[in-house]
Amino acid sequence: MYDTITETYTTYEQACSQCIDDLYHTAYLVLVDADAAEKLVTEICVAGVHKYANLEDEAQIRFRLTSDLYRHVK
Repeated sequence: MYDTITETYTTYEQACSQCIDDLYHTAYLVLVDADAAEKLVTEICVAGVHKYANLEDEAQIRFRLTSDLYRHVK
C-alpha cells in the first residue's frame, strides 16, 4: 500500500511481521497447542511468500494469511 507522504509501499515481509502475533494467537486458540500453533504460522507465512509477495496492501495480506490459517485448521 502506498503511503502518500513518503511514496513507499508495504512489502510482504513487513505486513507479515505486523500480523504474526495475531496469527499465532488465533492458531493457538484454535489448536490449543503452542508448538503446533507456531509450526502452522511458520508454514502459512512461508507459503505466503510465493502467493502474496506481489500484494502491497497490508490489510489484504493479513486477510489472506488468516484465511489460509483457517483453511489449514479445517
